[in-house]
Amino acid sequence: MANFRKKNKLFLAIFIVFLVWYGCFFFGVLPIVVFDDIDKNDSPTECSSNSPQIDSTVNILENIKFNKVVLLLDLGDYDDCVHLPKDIPHRKVLVCTDTIFLNTLKRSSWHFMGGDVCTVQSKILFFDDNHLVNAYHILLSANQVSIQSCETGLIEAVQKDKLLSVFSGFKPYYGLVLQVK
Repeated sequence: MANFRKKNKLFLAIFIVFLVWYGCFFFGVLPIVVFDDIDKNDSPTECSSNSPQIDSTVNILENIKFNKVVLLLDLGDYDDCVHLPKDIPHRKVLVCTDTIFLNTLKRSSWHFMGGDVCTVQSKILFFDDNHLVNAYHILLSANQVSIQSCETGLIEAVQKDKLLSVFSGFKPYYGLVLQVK
């Protein structure tokens, strides 16, 4: 009988650890994201004055070599006025290494708007062999897919539905820590 109680206590302890672990991912506590100079690409001192013309179409990703994309979603961006599309996993960190999705992103066209949104905290990070090559702020909603950088300001996806389907294919990151370097 004592052996049975020990097994029950062990099962209960494992269940509680699993429940806490799952809750930390569900409520956005995990994974912990550690940055090693992530804002080097967003620094206002490095912004160029060669912005595209208003109402022009640009492809900012065609010259970037990347084999992994990470979305860091600040779920607070999506609570009141903007809702994260339901097809995109509602997790803090989403990762994609699928070459079909990455090639679709690489070929995506963006419409130059000439403005900016200062409240967007979510980021899209582009990696090549686990080294950060570029980072942008991103806003995802059912009505809009926009990227903001100091080089272009706010740019909006020409084919937002296609990109939303790409982002819906991203997978949640279940590690404890994501180090961005």
